[in-house]
Amino acid sequence: MLKNTRTSVWIVVAIMLVLLFWRFPDFFKNPNSRVVEPYGDGYKAYMVIVNHAKYDSTYSHFEGMNYPYGEHAVPGVTQPLFSISINFLRQNLIDLSDYTIGIINISMMLGLLLCAVFCFLIFKRLGLPTIYSGLVAIGLAFLNPQMERIGSHYGLSHPEVVPMILYFLMRFEETRKMKWSVAVGLTLWAYSLIHFYYFGIFAFALGIYFSWTTLRDKNFGVKVILNNLKHFAVQVLVAMVFFLYWIYWHDP
Repeated sequence: MLKNTRTSVWIVVAIMLVLLFWRFPDFFKNPNSRVVEPYGDGYKAYMVIVNHAKYDSTYSHFEGMNYPYGEHAVPGVTQPLFSISINFLRQNLIDLSDYTIGIINISMMLGLLLCAVFCFLIFKRLGLPTIYSGLVAIGLAFLNPQMERIGSHYGLSHPEVVPMILYFLMRFEETRKMKWSVAVGLTLWAYSLIHFYYFGIFAFALGIYFSWTTLRDKNFGVKVILNNLKHFAVQVLVAMVFFLYWIYWHDP
């Protein structure tokens, strides 16, 4: 069963790559020399990431806006997951800052690919037929409402975060193992470093989920509350403490 699922995932990946190349050829042919929107919000979205990756000397302080004080990298929408990684490599290993635009463009294509993969994994986990799961997963990837964000708001153009968290949450619901809470927590943390809206949305959703699962537990009591609070802390509160400390204490 596991082997068949892995084979099916690779088939979904192959089909998605073909369709992505057909739908977005410029992203693959000229990933680093083309921008989606050369003006307005689109151009600004590229330039804040490039500026932070290429010119800033610190990881938290973004000097490209709010002159002369600068801004923190998170509210500056610099996509810190990418800009700080590129900045770190530039200062310590290898300078990839000239390829920042290409990295952002490819990350959006990778997001659509991962969206299809995790939708497929969810459907298979629910016992749906393989072909049906593959077709619907691919369709959802291309029809997702976040597709409109590719036009200018690149940090919000990552539809994969929704099925990723749902899939890890499904696995957690099945087993209640800590590794799945860690997977949810790391996913939430990483995508919040792409756009902080993701943290607010999923922290709220996970709060509702844990409130509901706690109250409906037939063994409801202190032990159940503490156990669910432990997992909620791993999935949400650790990231929340990280961002509260980082943004508050490092805001210029």
